[in-house]
Amino acid sequence: MFKNKMNDTIYKTLKNEIMLLDLQPGTAISETELAERFGVSRTPIRQVLLKLSEEGLVDVIPQKGTFISLIDMKYIDDITYMRIELESALIKKVMDNITQTQLNSLLLNLSKQKIVIDYADNIKNAIIEFNSLDNEFHRMIFEIADRLTIWNIYTKLSPHYMRFRLLDIFDKNVMNQLYNEHKDLIQLIINKEEQGIKPLLEKHLKGGFSRINQLQYKYKDYFKNIYKGEF
Repeated sequence: MFKNKMNDTIYKTLKNEIMLLDLQPGTAISETELAERFGVSRTPIRQVLLKLSEEGLVDVIPQKGTFISLIDMKYIDDITYMRIELESALIKKVMDNITQTQLNSLLLNLSKQKIVIDYADNIKNAIIEFNSLDNEFHRMIFEIADRLTIWNIYTKLSPHYMRFRLLDIFDKNVMNQLYNEHKDLIQLIINKEEQGIKPLLEKHLKGGFSRINQLQYKYKDYFKNIYKGEF
């Protein structure tokens, strides 16, 4: 993060708007307009945009300008492959070490997911809250396995995946499916059914790929490349 408090505020605000798709992929960014918006010179804006560029959230194109990065499905495919392999191995470790208190924390998170699906006052709030609980559910698994550093590294590599995930769950039916998969995952942990972990994670983490044609048709301007089953 930035030592300068104002720079840090600008960075967090813009990153949040990008990750929540308030700033849509492909949108042009004006340094002058951002400077006016935040009441600063263009220098801190450039510093913030450089940081966001390093994180893959904006693209600085010489002679053209700065744009919110398009969602890269090849990158998402690679990240998802890594996540499935890592998390499958970690859950097998969790099976042998999870305490009742830790299991209760996962179950509490699961119950909150269901409440959001059933009672959120509007779809955007439901998406934001469910996505946060979804991330926290998986973060807890990494924490129980004593591999929280890996989770932190993964989240830094995942801006494309996180934005794609938000597009994908813009439907309560999808949220319900993810909720049920979380519930099934907990049951596998309780029953110590190792053989079921990887197939379930593949279904869970790559579920959006089965709906990709619809998403890329609806949001065609958001994507850098087209996913057709493999790269």
